Order: sequence, then C-alpha cells, then structure tokens
Amino acid sequence: MMRPIEIEINNFGPFKKEIIDFRQLKHHALFLITGKTGAGKTTIFDAMMFALYGTASTQSRNFKALRNQHAQDHEESYIRFLFAIQNKQYEVIRNLPHVKEGKKTPIQSRLEFYECNDKIKEKISTHKKSETNELIKSIVKLNADQFRQILILPQGEFKKFLVSDSESKNDILRTLFNTKYLEVMVKKLKEKVDDKIETKKRYEHSIELMIRQLDIELPNDMVDYGKQIDTLLQYYDAELILHRNDVERLKDYESKFNKKLEALQSGEKLNEQYNKLEQYRDTYNELKKQKSSIDSKRALIEQLTQLDAYCKIKKDIEELETKIAEINQTIQTEKDNLQKYSVKRQELEAEYEERLLLDNEMEQLNHYLISNKRFLNVQYKLIADKIKQLELRLTTLDKYKKEKIQLQDQYEMIKDEIKVNEKLYLEQLEQNIKINEVISQEQQKSELLNEYRLQKLKIIKLQNQMSALQENYQVIQKELDTFNFGNGEFDKHSIEVIKSQLKEGQNCPVCNNKVLTINDISHDKYHQLVTEQKVNESEINNLANKIKWENEQCKKFEEKLVSIKFSSVNHMQLKEVEEIIQKTDKTIEDNKIIKEKNDRDVKALKVICNKKQTESEKFEKKIKSISSDIEKLNDDLALLPVMKDKYESFISETTFESYESFEQYYIHNKKEYKKYIDEVNQLKISIDNTSKAITNSKKTIEHQSDMLMINNKLLEERMSTKRNYDIPDDISVQYESKNIEGILNELNDKVKTFDNDFKQFEVLKNEYETILEGKTRPDIIKLQQDYEKQKEVKIAVFEKVNRDKSDLQIMLKTITQLENEYCEYNNHMRDIVSEMKLYEVLNGKNELKLSIENYVLIYYLEQILKLSNERLKKMSHHRYELVRKIEADARKRSGLEIEVYDFHANRVRDISSLSGGETFIASLCLALGLSDYVMQQSGGINLESVFIDEGFGTLDQETLDTAVDVLNELQQSGKLIGIISHVQSLKETIPAMLNVTSDGFDSNTSFVFK
Repeated sequence: MMRPIEIEINNFGPFKKEIIDFRQLKHHALFLITGKTGAGKTTIFDAMMFALYGTASTQSRNFKALRNQHAQDHEESYIRFLFAIQNKQYEVIRNLPHVKEGKKTPIQSRLEFYECNDKIKEKISTHKKSETNELIKSIVKLNADQFRQILILPQGEFKKFLVSDSESKNDILRTLFNTKYLEVMVKKLKEKVDDKIETKKRYEHSIELMIRQLDIELPNDMVDYGKQIDTLLQYYDAELILHRNDVERLKDYESKFNKKLEALQSGEKLNEQYNKLEQYRDTYNELKKQKSSIDSKRALIEQLTQLDAYCKIKKDIEELETKIAEINQTIQTEKDNLQKYSVKRQELEAEYEERLLLDNEMEQLNHYLISNKRFLNVQYKLIADKIKQLELRLTTLDKYKKEKIQLQDQYEMIKDEIKVNEKLYLEQLEQNIKINEVISQEQQKSELLNEYRLQKLKIIKLQNQMSALQENYQVIQKELDTFNFGNGEFDKHSIEVIKSQLKEGQNCPVCNNKVLTINDISHDKYHQLVTEQKVNESEINNLANKIKWENEQCKKFEEKLVSIKFSSVNHMQLKEVEEIIQKTDKTIEDNKIIKEKNDRDVKALKVICNKKQTESEKFEKKIKSISSDIEKLNDDLALLPVMKDKYESFISETTFESYESFEQYYIHNKKEYKKYIDEVNQLKISIDNTSKAITNSKKTIEHQSDMLMINNKLLEERMSTKRNYDIPDDISVQYESKNIEGILNELNDKVKTFDNDFKQFEVLKNEYETILEGKTRPDIIKLQQDYEKQKEVKIAVFEKVNRDKSDLQIMLKTITQLENEYCEYNNHMRDIVSEMKLYEVLNGKNELKLSIENYVLIYYLEQILKLSNERLKKMSHHRYELVRKIEADARKRSGLEIEVYDFHANRVRDISSLSGGETFIASLCLALGLSDYVMQQSGGINLESVFIDEGFGTLDQETLDTAVDVLNELQQSGKLIGIISHVQSLKETIPAMLNVTSDGFDSNTSFVFK
C-alpha cells in the first residue's frame, strides 16, 4: 500500500516548517519516534492523515485546531506529503483554511494531487475537491477509518479493528481483497431473476388479454392456457365451415347480379345512340341555313387579299423615295469633308518639315543625357561630404589603436592572477576530497563497529535469557521427578477418563498409589508441569537458533570490517570495541573541523576567482568592442580612394563641380528633349489620322453611289407593279385605313370552321342512321329498377361474407399469436426455476446461512488469523490464539467477529476480556497478519507500512522484549514500522530513532542512528 517518502509540515501543530525525509532510514525498516510529551510526535501521524483525508489520526482530535498557534496571519498552514504505492510515487498538498483577523470567512481551501515519474510531476487532481478526495481514496484503496485501523494504530484506537463488529470488518476486508464484485454479481443475478418474473407476468397478462379480445365465453373451471387454446381452435373450425357456405351463396347472387348489369349497360348504350342521332340531325340542319352567308364571306376575302397586296406596294414606293433622298444627302456631305481633310493634311506636312530642322541639335542633347545619367544618383550627391568625414576618422582610428594596446596589457595581468588563484582552489578541493574519503571510511568503520557492538549485546542478552530458561527447566524437572508417573505423558482428557473410572481405596493404574480421594489434583499438577516444561524446551530451542543466527550476523560484520582493512575484532572485549569507536568518532570530528576550515578557504578563493573572472570578462568585452570599432573604421576608410576617383570622374564628365548645378541642368534639358520628341510624334499621328479620314470619305462616296443606283431600279419595279392592280373604290375607301391582315385572318377562320363542322356532322348523322336501322328504343327506367334490386341483395350477402372472413382472420391470427406466446411462456418458465434457486443459495439461503461474499471474506479472515497467531502465540508465550466467532445470519453480514482462545483456561473468551497490554499485542499481531496476507495475495493493495502510537507501556518487560524481537524479524520483509513510545528499553533496543524536540515555540525533527 502506502510507503512514506517525505513529508513537509508548515504551520501545523507545534511545527512551523519541518521536512521529514524517510529516505534517510535507508536499510532501517524499524524506527522509534521519541521526544517529550507535547513535542509533536503524534502530529506527524496527524499530518499524514490530514494530507490524505483532511482529518486527524484519531477521531477525538479536532483537525481544525491543529493550526500552529504562533503562525502569522498571512502564513498558510499546509502539508506536502510524498509517498509511494506499487512502484509509483504520488504527492498530495492540502492546506488547513484559517480565518484571517478582521474577516468572517476562512481563506480558500487548496488540494493538489500529483503523480511523480522520472522527475516529472503531472497534476492529476481536478478543480473539484470532492473528486480529488475520491481519486486519493481509489489509489490508497482505503478510507480514513480503515486507514486508522490497518496502517496507523493511533493512541487509544489501536484495538478498533480487533474488536469491531462483522459489518465494520466486512467494509475493510472487501476493500482490501476487492470482493465487491461478488455482491454486484448477486445483485445482477437478482435483477435478472426479477426481470424474468416480470417477463412471466407480462406473458400471462398478454395471453389473458388476447383471450379476452376474442370475446368467446369459456368454462370458468378451465384455467389451463393449453386447454383454453384447444377450445378456441375448435370454435374457429366451426365458424370456418359456416363461412364457406355463405361464400357459395354469394357466388350465385353475383351471377344473377352480373346478368342484370349487362342488360342495363346494353340499354343505356342503345339509348345514348338514339340521343346522339337526334343531336347530330339538329346541328346539321342549322349549318345548312348558314351556307349563303359563308359564300358572301368567301367573295370579300378575295377582294381584301388584292387590296392588302396593293397597300404593301404603295408603302414600299414611299420608303424607297425617302431612302434615295438620304443617300444623295450623304454623298454631298462626304464630298465636302474630303475637301476639308486635304487642306488640313497639307498644313500638317509643312509644320512637320519645319520641326525636322532641329533634329541634329536634339540628338547631341540626348547623347549628353544618356552618358551622364549614371551621375544622377544619391551617392554622387553626398560624395563630397563623405570624403570630408572619412578624412576626419583617420584621427579617431589612431586614438582607438593606442587605447586597445593599454587594455590588452591590463587583461593579460588579470588572466595571470586568475591562473594562480585557480591553482590554489584546485589544490584545496583535492585536499577536501581526501578528507571526505577519510571521514567516509571512518564513518563506515564506526557504523559497522556500532552494529557489531549492538549485535554482541543482543547475543549476551539472549545467552542470559537462555541461562534463566535452563535453570527454570532444571527446577521443573526436579518437581517432575517427585511424581511416580513413570515416563508416560497424559493429556488432561486422558486423566479425566481415568479419574471417572476410579473409586476411593483403589490403586491408581498410572502411579500405583492408593487413591484417597477422587478430587486429587496431583495429576493436574503433573500435567501442568509437563506443559510448562515443553513450552520452556521450545523457547530454549528458539533461543538457541536465535543465538546461532545472531552469531552468524556477527561474523558477517567481522568480514565487512576486514573488507575495509580493519583488524579482526572477534578476540576483542566489548570495552575495547567501544574505545575504538570513541577514537574513530574523534578522528571523524577532527577531520570535519579541518574540512570546515578548508571549505571556508575554498569559498574565499571561489569568491576571488569569480571577482577576477568578472573583471577579465569586462576587459575582454572592452577589447572586443574597441577592436570592432577599429575594424569598422578600417572598412570605412578603405572606401576613401574609391570615393575620390568617383568625384574626379563626375567633374570631368559633367563639367560641373557642384552636384546641385548638374542636377538642375540635367532635368531642364531632359524636359526640353522630351517636349521636342512629343511634338514630332504628335504631328506624325495627326498626318496619319487625316490621311485615313480622306480614304474613308472616298470609300463612303463610292459605296453610297452604288446604293443609289440599286434603290432607283427597285423604285421603277414597284411603280410598274402598282399600275397592274384594279381595286373597287368602295372596298378601297372602307378597308384601306383598317388592319386588313387581321380582318382576313378572322374571315378565313370562320369559313374554315364552318366547312369542317358541316362535313363532320353530315358524316356522323349518316353513320348513326345506319347503326340504328331496324332497332327499337329500350325502357331504361325498368332496367334500372331491376338492377338496383339485385344489387341490394348481393351487397347484403357480400358484406356478411367479408365481415365473417375478417373476423375469422383476426381470430386465426390471435390464436396463432396465443400459441407462440404460450410456447415462449413455457420455455421461460423452464429457465427461471434454476436461476431463482441459484440466487437464493448465493444470497444466504443455504445450510451455512452465508452469502457468497461473506463466505469468501470469512475464508480470508481465517487465513489472516493463522498468520496473526504465529506471532501472538510467541508474544503471549503460547497462551492465546485468535479465533473466529461462529455465527451466521443470512439477513446481515456476519461471521467476521473475533474471539480469543485461552490455552491456560482451555476455553474461548470474549476479546474485551483481555487486559490493556494483551489487547495491544493482539491488535499488533492482527495488523501484521493482515499486512502479510494481503502481500501474499499480490493483489491491488500492498501493506508496506505500519505506524503504532503508544501501547508498549502497557507490556511487561518480557512481553515487550518478545514484541520487539517480532518487529525486528519483520525488517527482513522490508515492511516500514514506525513506533511512538516513551519506554526507555525501546530507545536502547531500536537503533534508528526520529527525535522530536521542542523549544516551546517550534518543534524540529532529526534522525539518529546508533
């Protein structure tokens, strides 16, 4: 489970700021926390509990009152706890909110949780405090109460787990061994069974609902669903036979109905033909009356057609005359333009020849501009000023060179001083390394000698115990020799059997003495002495093995001392070893004093070296800076000859000494040259445009002349056509101004429609007269009445058949569903019986009256008790053994309470009957047994630490020594065990101690190793 690595306590309890690094323990797995009352020993456990759970190590302590009384208002009380669980490291930081002076509410609470891997801290806590608390519990695998009962055995609460009821132990054990899944499994099985029972009820409800839907009366005593379904099937078969008879009757009615329908349809068709013949005759006679009117419309159409053509010719003539006049006007305009463009071209050509006289002069000017354009640049504009500036920089360059030489001399002097100091610094460091090696060797020798001394003391103590036990053995043997029981050994049961068969006055079959009274206790005394002798003998053997093991440990220490080139110690007395340890410690102290002086010298030399190094770096920077300035000046001065050459070239080429004069002259002449070129080009463009206009005018005149000839010819043709038309005057007057084309379209449509209708109705009239020749008109009313009567009869039978058919289909579908539902119902009933029986057994309805989870937890508890009793028997000198109380109650969690078996009384006792010291060792053994078994299981929880607060003061010296021996043996398993106690013998026995001291205002801690 949890193993502490480091805890930082700030303004908490008596501590202002304290860091306890448990890594200093190294190979020491058992350590004692010691100090005066009130120094803060229990506060260390409080700090662990508060960091993990936000509470104190005991329920009676108010964690809110744990803020340091001397803490300032602005100082925060918090715990930082670094611990390991299964090769992973975690860090938790939790503060204790306090109310600042003048405020009503506490400061904001803080809880941070980190996972630490390879020097990387990853925050895994959330902004919600409750979620982070649950995360810590899930990793530690215990809540606060369980943590107190298993890992921390606090003062006054160490026996809680031992005396707790089954319910409390159940919660702890199910967390440690992760058996909650068994309860979940039973719950899921119950849910499954409940679901199946609910499904059964649904099946029954569904079956009964479908039977009620059929609305068929069944016998009241018929409760079996199978018989009910068989009865419903018989009812369905009877109804089906009746339905088939109705279907046959329906076919007969349909045949009669079809004949009546055919007669009615034939009569209606014939009557419709007579009606159409009468209609066609009436329409045909009406059209014959309109024939004379249509002939007059045909004559008007012919006259209007000629008038329309005449009007179009007349309009064409008017348009041609207008167009000819426009063409003559265009030809005259173009001739005037041709004259004007010719004059303008002559004027432009004369001006162009005049401009060409200046061409040679302008070419020379352009050559000057092109050849001197390169001087029109910024570098030539500033070149004179730059030459003057560079000549001034020659003086600055000489000054910088002298300054650089001085700085280089000073820099070399400082470098020499640095080399001397560094040499001294390295010499001092080498001397320190040698001193450290001496101190390390001497410390190693001192530690080994101390451990060797302690081991020797243990052996002497064990030898003294062995002598005492051997003397006691001899005393018991002398007492046994006084009994005349021979060599046989009898247990109490055998003695009671013999006593029950003896009578007063008879000789005893064991000792052959005369029996004076049946209640003689000599045999009981003998049995008690034999038992004590066996226990004594067992303890002597155990001590012999221990002495042998301790001697082997001594030999190992001797070999280690030889390996560090120390002479053998096996011939030395303890006093000689202690003298050597004192000498070694003095050598260590002397070397530490020398090392402290050397450290001060090293620090002083380091300061001097750093100071000189800083001066050296400053000079180095100055030299680099001035060298850079010199290099830059040299680069700038390298341009001076080039600039002078460029300036002389500028004067010779441009004939100007001043850049400004050259620039003004150049810009003015450039503008003049551009103006000349623009004017010449503009004249060329104007001449070209005028020539193009003359050409266009000539083409237009030629084109318009051709068009004039074509239009005159068309006009003559139209005039000739006009003279050929002969239109009556009344027609011309009446229609010439109207839309003749629209009138013609309207007249043509009327004539065409008349011709189509007349022809169509004449054909239809003749066709129907031929069809009806020799036929008589039918009586439709009588045929309709016969049809309706037959239809009503057929519909009544048809509806009954369909209704019965639908009812039968529904009945069959419902009965089929019933059969399927009943089949599923039977299958379901077969499954549910076995599952219900399994659930009852797992839930406690069995001979043991135990649920499956309680059964498993009882097994785990019995295994824990086996391991616990190995230590308890030893600590109680084979008097006590923890046993499980035999009880079973299926209604609650039971079977986990603990009792104690007393071998002296030969009976089971209640756990509360033990004394304070006996309860302590029983609680300690149970906690260690629990830890061992959980580790054996290699599950999710690994109990790597146990912390015990007080309790050892209640033990007598012999029991205390035995308890310490057991705890020492635990070191071999690597389990970390911390003990708070004031018992002096523990301080002498346990080599590693965390000493807690206090000056009344602040407490401090330090590890001390013997």
